[in-house]
Amino acid sequence: MIRKISLGMTCLGLLLTGLLVAGAYSQAPSEPELRQQSQKLMNDGNFQEAYVGFRKLCLDPNTAPGEVSSDLTNAIQCLFRLGRVDEFDELVESTVAAHAKNWRLLQTAANQYLQAPHQGFLIAGKYERGGRRGGGEAKNSVERDRVRALQLLQQAIPLAQQDDKKGEVSQFWLNLGESLLNHRGFVEAWRLQYLTDLATLPDLDEGFFGFREYNGAPVDAEGKPVFHQVPKSWEAAETDGQRWRWALSQAVENSPDRLNAVRMHMASFFQQQFGVESMQFGGRGRGFGFGPTGNDDTEKNESGTFALHTLKETETIAK
Repeated sequence: MIRKISLGMTCLGLLLTGLLVAGAYSQAPSEPELRQQSQKLMNDGNFQEAYVGFRKLCLDPNTAPGEVSSDLTNAIQCLFRLGRVDEFDELVESTVAAHAKNWRLLQTAANQYLQAPHQGFLIAGKYERGGRRGGGEAKNSVERDRVRALQLLQQAIPLAQQDDKKGEVSQFWLNLGESLLNHRGFVEAWRLQYLTDLATLPDLDEGFFGFREYNGAPVDAEGKPVFHQVPKSWEAAETDGQRWRWALSQAVENSPDRLNAVRMHMASFFQQQFGVESMQFGGRGRGFGFGPTGNDDTEKNESGTFALHTLKETETIAK
């Protein structure tokens, strides 16, 4: 009898031990463990399993604020490697909804919209991003994605302004400035004279996005170059160009050591607009050069583009 009781207790002990071990292994991994596992799966090419892990991290409101941006970036990479570009919007918007107060995540989501494929098709009234075989109406979301990115960045502004890490806040404003120039920086800089409506998303554009015709740098009603003045505030800006100048001013205010970087950024922009290089571009960006157009190559022409050598340091000739 004693031997039977002892054997029974031993079996019960083994059973309990087995249950405890099984329970330990069946517990969900911690956030760092899940991230590490997902990263390894991604590195090994197991994109579906990696995506499941990264998506879980993205949609969890308790995920570490400093890590969720990289989680979203990795999840998107997995989707694209799987050829599931059409799931991009749902993933980004679901992540934004879960972390609406995280300005760094909002900035990352905005950047992803600007970098995502902008071509797609309208299927049964729904836009499907990415390529597709057969059926559907070709659409592009270039302008729509730009506006959505700016909406997210505008949502992030008051959150970023409260952050004590001013160096990162300064970089945020630089990023916002670059986003405003998206598809506005050179060929269509004249669009910076308009104020993009950030209250509503624009409709999708027809067909495939192509190169736009370059008509030269914008001028005002009196024919004077448009330099875009700095407004009193983001809200007071009357054009996207003024929003751009405000963003650059805030980058310097939050980090004064970025003054020269901002100056270089502006100098590069204005050189593109008003530098003598602009004279070589014709319609749709075709270059027509600076060479002589007369029949006699020995003929000396001192007018127009051939007078570049006469320009002073404070003068330019621009298209």
